[in-house]
This record gives sequence, structure tokens and C-alpha cells, in this order.
Amino acid sequence: MSEKNVIDSFFQQLEEKVMALLSEREDSLKENQRLHHEITILKQENAALKTERENHTHKLEGIVSLLESITGPEKLVANTNNLGTVKLDLIQG
Repeated sequence: MSEKNVIDSFFQQLEEKVMALLSEREDSLKENQRLHHEITILKQENAALKTERENHTHKLEGIVSLLESITGPEKLVANTNNLGTVKLDLIQG
């Protein structure tokens, strides 16, 4: 093979590798954008679920407060003990 052919072959291989790297880089950028978008959506869903949990917590606290005002705290605790274990950690979040 002549020197010119060796150089041409080298540059052709170099060009192919550069094109492959550019293609991989573009694929990586697209994947990065997709993941960033997915993270944004998941953060929004997480915030909505936290808000929903807080709303439910406030509603449960209101119900417990109403029951306590009707029956008194001592009777409410006694009545709930008769029903089984109450998980108050659900109310507290």
C-alpha cells in the first residue's frame, strides 16, 4: 500500500470514529433530556402527593378533634382501645 493510501485509510477510519462518537454524544444528550423531563414530572407528582397527604392529615386531625369534643378524649381513647391498635403515626405523617 502506498503512503497516500495509508493516510487516506487513516483519515477515513478517524472520520468514522468521530462520527460514531458524535452520534453517541447526541444519543446521550437526548437520554439526558428525557431523564431530566422524567425527574421534573416525578418531582411534581411527589409534591402533589405530599400536599394530598397533608390534606388528609388535616382532615383526620379534624375528625379526631370532633370526636374528642363529642365524647371527650378519655372516652375516645378507651373506645379506640376496644377496637384494636390505632396507628396514630398515619395521622402525624
